[in-house]
Amino acid sequence: MNERDTVYNRWKLNKNEEDRQLFKRLRNNINLKIKQAKKKHINECIQPMSSSQTLWKNLEKLGICKEKNHSTIGHDINVLNKQFILSDNLENTIQNAEPLHDTQSTDPNKFSFRNITIDEMFMAFKAIKSNAIGPDDIPLKFLKIILTSIAPTLLHIFNNVLTTGLYPTSWKYAKIIPVQKKVTP
Repeated sequence: MNERDTVYNRWKLNKNEEDRQLFKRLRNNINLKIKQAKKKHINECIQPMSSSQTLWKNLEKLGICKEKNHSTIGHDINVLNKQFILSDNLENTIQNAEPLHDTQSTDPNKFSFRNITIDEMFMAFKAIKSNAIGPDDIPLKFLKIILTSIAPTLLHIFNNVLTTGLYPTSWKYAKIIPVQKKVTP
């Protein structure tokens, strides 16, 4: 870079065509090296990681995921659908299940659930402060980005769980990471 700057200053003083051509060649060479270094750095940051949390942190450091409003999803929607499809057995069980509660009951002494609204679901998602990632390796940040697209499906699942008391099997698994307690002297 110092050589480029020296040649540039010499060209500005002398207006020599050879210095101008040399400056352009040095400038283009440096720009190419900068682009290659940036590309290498980005590739190292977004290569397959051991966890999606690390990937999201690296994307955030690169300034790629700072925007809050994403209008489109740059991923294959079928990959996302696999996370939210109910199995045939569970769907049949839900259709044939008896409700756990009487939705028409107005007795204040009787415990009952009611179906949630889409607004309540959005508020509940906004209130979640955890960064935990479940067994599906889908971070909450990503779910919040695509929530408007998957909201009707999620609402249907949540209301079926409240009505029938039957949870999708995948919801019964947890990712447990033991953290060693610090020893104080």
